[in-house]
Amino acid sequence: MLFSGGLFGFLFGLFKLLTDLLVHNWLHAIVYGAGIGLFTGAAFGFCMALILLPFHYYCFYRVVDKQFPPLSLEATQQEKTFIIGENILHLWSSCVSGLKTSKNYNVIKENFALNQILIMTPKSFKGYGEKMTISLYAIDENRTKLVIASKPKWWTTLIDYGKNYENIVKALRLIVAQSHPSVVIRELA
Repeated sequence: MLFSGGLFGFLFGLFKLLTDLLVHNWLHAIVYGAGIGLFTGAAFGFCMALILLPFHYYCFYRVVDKQFPPLSLEATQQEKTFIIGENILHLWSSCVSGLKTSKNYNVIKENFALNQILIMTPKSFKGYGEKMTISLYAIDENRTKLVIASKPKWWTTLIDYGKNYENIVKALRLIVAQSHPSVVIRELA
């Protein structure tokens, strides 16, 4: 947050510097332009950090599933690896059918040769949408490694309010709901 505030302050200071150069001398422009820019940037960053970070933690803790703890509270990019006690072909069909039935997930690309599914989520209060990748790897006949990764569509996203973690847990629940009722799930650390 402080970085984005600093960037905002730098741009504001640059604008102030250029306008002061037109009206005043160069010394006045540099002192006041740079001073106002640094102060504004620091103040904006501090206020955003003071307001948004507690709200981020509050939203994040509301969606945390105790069975699958989050990778990190600060990371907007989340990834979880699971071992599913099911054949890769059955799990693939469960993934595709479960995700296509949900209105929250837009399946963009299914690549059975690479065992990957690319998904986009719509915009929400928590962000401009996310990119999700689900990868399947056969361990043996009746066990499959499932990797679910979620990250914001925009690389500039600093806070996601737990949305990427929430996407992973919801996708896992959709997949399990479509698969065999006695499927065994184990998370890899």
